Amino acid sequence: MRLRRDENTKNKPLVEDGDKIVFLGDSITAAPQGYVKLVESMIGALAPDMRVTCINSGVSGNKVGDLLNRIGEDAIAHDPDWITVSIGINDVWHGINGTPIDLFKELYDELVRRLTDQTVARLALFTTTVIGEDLENETNKKLIPYNDFIRETAARRNALLVPMNEEFHKAIAARRKTGDTDLYFTTDGVHMSPVGDCLMAVTLLRAWGFL
Repeated sequence: MRLRRDENTKNKPLVEDGDKIVFLGDSITAAPQGYVKLVESMIGALAPDMRVTCINSGVSGNKVGDLLNRIGEDAIAHDPDWITVSIGINDVWHGINGTPIDLFKELYDELVRRLTDQTVARLALFTTTVIGEDLENETNKKLIPYNDFIRETAARRNALLVPMNEEFHKAIAARRKTGDTDLYFTTDGVHMSPVGDCLMAVTLLRAWGFL
């Protein structure tokens, strides 16, 4: 069995040659030409001597409970070195069919606990992206406690926090200063445009130390 690796690696990416990476998430992750594909391609460009295996385990429509129900087959069974977790958008966007914050906390904590206890993988926990590119809208405000809990969980579980929400807020705010109020990072307020996928890929690669 592989041992967990020391996190105190300087001047080198946290991902290593030969690593297997499972990307867990919803439709944003599942997109065939989305950020997962970009991450794989950019690792190839930035570290051409590195061989990594990327497994896209995104499923459209997933909420945190769906993710928890399928991690055995879609994550643990792959025996990965890294697992990224991108979830929370549908839990809020789906309204009454979503996941209330108290239940989200319970299920998300169980998800991370199981991944920690049942794999040797290191975890990269994403804060959510956005729901609409008006940062002051009601749904983006509703995401705040969900993202607060993801940050808290990453710190408590010694997981890598990938600040997607923070980077989208910064990028959208910068775009608004140009006077452009059209959708730019998403196609419909949620699903990524090519620019949004690039922002997600760059944010993850930066967190891993490739950039």
